[in-house]
Amino acid sequence: MAIHRCLAEEFSLGGLKADLIVSEWMGYFLIFENMLPSVLAVRDNCLIDGGQMIPSEASLYICGYTGDYKDPN
Repeated sequence: MAIHRCLAEEFSLGGLKADLIVSEWMGYFLIFENMLPSVLAVRDNCLIDGGQMIPSEASLYICGYTGDYKDPN
């Protein structure tokens, strides 16, 4: 195992490709840390065709509300 200190976009496995990439890239509301471009760069540079990324999907549930807030107490 090795530690690499570099930008995700600059990371390389030295010509090798991985079968699996595990990454926690999601910020609040899935997008606000703007990590998706970096994760996609690692995927494109380091994952074999047909490889898997975990997590591979996410769900976001939103409920709009308009009106006056009423304290239940």
